[in-house]
Amino acid sequence: MADDIFSQLIDLFNQPGPVNWKLAREVAVQLAGDRQPVDPWLADEYVELGRLAQLQIQATTHLRSPDSLDVVPTDRHDWVTQQLQAFGYLVEPLASQYSGTGDGVDPISQLLKPLGPALLGMQMGSTVGFLAHRALGQFDIGVPTNPPGARYVIVDNVEAFIADYQLEPRQTRLWVAFRNGVHDAAFAGPWIRQHIVDLVEEHLGSVDFDTSTLMETIQNLSDPSHFQELLADGDGLTGFLSPTGKSEAQARARAAIGFVSGYGEHVLRASAAKLIPDLGAIENAHRLKQSEPGTPDQLMTRIIGLELTNELHDEGAEFCREVERRWGAEALESVWQEPAHLPRGAELADPVAWAARVLLPDF
Repeated sequence: MADDIFSQLIDLFNQPGPVNWKLAREVAVQLAGDRQPVDPWLADEYVELGRLAQLQIQATTHLRSPDSLDVVPTDRHDWVTQQLQAFGYLVEPLASQYSGTGDGVDPISQLLKPLGPALLGMQMGSTVGFLAHRALGQFDIGVPTNPPGARYVIVDNVEAFIADYQLEPRQTRLWVAFRNGVHDAAFAGPWIRQHIVDLVEEHLGSVDFDTSTLMETIQNLSDPSHFQELLADGDGLTGFLSPTGKSEAQARARAAIGFVSGYGEHVLRASAAKLIPDLGAIENAHRLKQSEPGTPDQLMTRIIGLELTNELHDEGAEFCREVERRWGAEALESVWQEPAHLPRGAELADPVAWAARVLLPDF
């Protein structure tokens, strides 16, 4: 199978466009594995719990997602095929740098000219294929999809999470429904999704990348056995285009993502505590899962350099608690009014500084 993929890799080098999406799909599907249809009874339970969570979320926050948007229980294979290009903005800003469309005349730029689209396709395909084995749902990835997709839950991963940490199944499925529901409601707003996408693109367009791993990958592509090892490793293809610098947009994107993630926990605790008696145990298990090697957050750090950590999530949740405690629920909800109201950089850990800028007129 890996030899077949390698042959297709050679054949697909001449695909049009800055990103070789056909190759990306081949790599992603290979990593995701064969279809594993979701049991219909279990799928019905996920949909039912998703509707329950949505009702509770609407009673707790002003955020709204489309009422017709049900949870979509899916397997890894179908999730990959549906979501692959929704993460395109994570690699498309690199096209001019790595597909030879820029002004570079150095040997690396010349070498990348014919290989750039294929390399970006491999990066994207391996990223989404990797996520298919580790993410529980849309909320678990860190960055938003663009354009928005369905409210997917990757059932195999949720059920494995339940088994690995010996959690109560129905409560854990409801917890996933709440986290996914808040995530969806947050990004259904008129500006937040595009604002974060713009910040990520701005960041990726302004930082440098370490080409040493990239050159090693190029040199080894002629060896099918090495390519097979990369596929078997799962995340072996995800890190060869890794940012090495920092940018102002990076700090703003991290703060915005940290706020959305923390807000999700804040709303969940307010709306779901009575429905999920084991909430603390489930959250602790998820934290342990997120601290293991190879998490979606760690992947995003490797790919786009945003350092989406447990600590960032905790800062976001604490920011929400402090703002509501000090200035009330209306002050917290005001964050969603416009991009300027989002916490910026260090403000996520300093709600007073945020309040001085946002809540005090003409401060």
